[in-house]
Amino acid sequence: KIESALLNQSSVSNTATFPLIGKINPDQYPLLFLAIILGFVDGFNVCSLGALIFVLGLVLGLGSRKKIILLGSFFILTVIIVYFILMLIWYQAFSLLSAYLNYIQIIVGLISLGGGVYYFNQFFKFRKYGPSCEISKSETVVSKFREALSELAKNPKSVFGLIVCLIGFATLVTLIEFPCSAAIPAAFTGVLATSNLSIIAYSFYMIIYILFYMLDEILVFLIAVFTSKIWLASPKFVTWSTLIGALTLSLLGIYYIFFI
Repeated sequence: KIESALLNQSSVSNTATFPLIGKINPDQYPLLFLAIILGFVDGFNVCSLGALIFVLGLVLGLGSRKKIILLGSFFILTVIIVYFILMLIWYQAFSLLSAYLNYIQIIVGLISLGGGVYYFNQFFKFRKYGPSCEISKSETVVSKFREALSELAKNPKSVFGLIVCLIGFATLVTLIEFPCSAAIPAAFTGVLATSNLSIIAYSFYMIIYILFYMLDEILVFLIAVFTSKIWLASPKFVTWSTLIGALTLSLLGIYYIFFI
């Protein structure tokens, strides 16, 4: 049967074997849901989404669907690669301390609780003032990249230069906004580091996290490709998704501090 072909369970070892992923303990299945929920919440980052909208706004002015696909794809791919590397650094940092598992669990719990407090604060701020991007300290550098992209976009012949500048812009925005939401990927990679996973398994969970992290940007990109219009997430949706993140992180923190 299809189910038995995809999932072979052993009552003795209490593991499940997935194609390409390998053996995973059924008790670890919540990691998949955690990857989806936290990745989705982390994805509604005003800074990164705003950067993509800025890029698509420039590209739409060129009137070329091929360039929308090319440049939008480079932007999204760059963000995915940079974010994966940043999460991998978090994971390796926790893994190096694997001998101190009890302390790691407490650290993960504290990071989660701290992130929960931060996101509750963001939720109330968004409710009062609306979602906003807080990268003012590096605004000068970001502005220079914006200006360079705008100038290059006015000269359609310089596609290579536009791509290089775009990659730099996407990398910079991802690095700058990462500390603002670092509690979510830090908590998630900390959980992965305490779960004793294989390389393929933890890579799989991080990829799932990043796919849901990029979901809103991929939707914005696809809508721009097929309709030549830019979709904006509802401020209310962004605000309430922040509350979901706050609750998830808080519960995760309570679990790791008081129940493990």
